[in-house]
Formats: sequence, C-alpha cells, structure tokens
Amino acid sequence: MLSVATNYIKDLNTKAQVEVFVQELNNQSYAICKSDILMKEQRERNIVFGNSFAKDAYKDQKVRFALMNSPFGVNWKNTRILLKKSKETRV
Repeated sequence: MLSVATNYIKDLNTKAQVEVFVQELNNQSYAICKSDILMKEQRERNIVFGNSFAKDAYKDQKVRFALMNSPFGVNWKNTRILLKKSKETRV
C-alpha cells in the first residue's frame, strides 16, 4: 500500500516530498515492508515494529498529511483495555 500511495502522489505532483513512516504489528508484514523499503533505498529507520495504539513510535512526529489503516484481523480486546487505562491516567 505504501509504494502504491507514494507512486500515486508522485504521479499527481512530481515535486511532492513523500516520506514514509510505518509502525507494523504483524511480524510478516513488518518483514515484507522493511525489505521493500530497503530494496527501494528509502529510509529503513522509519519502519518500526510495534502496536501504535499501545506505544506510538511517532507521537512527536509532525506531518502535513497522513495515510493510515488499522490492523486487519487483530483482536482489539487488549488494545481497548490499554486505551481505556491510558485515557483514565490522563484525566
């Protein structure tokens, strides 16, 4: 999805500056994404493993536009509990 989105943006505007940041929860998807980025000689340090709901790796990153999708096929019960606890501690 990242490569397709990046290519689409570049097709629309050849001067667009696109930088990809990824936080992936699935081991296999993470490995595929990391290898894809390496083959394209892009910044592999922007690809991290982890749950963005539990610990956002890019919480201080400022962007003008973001493209995100939630994880598919993931049990949200534990994440829901984490988010609820996080919200309660902020109050």
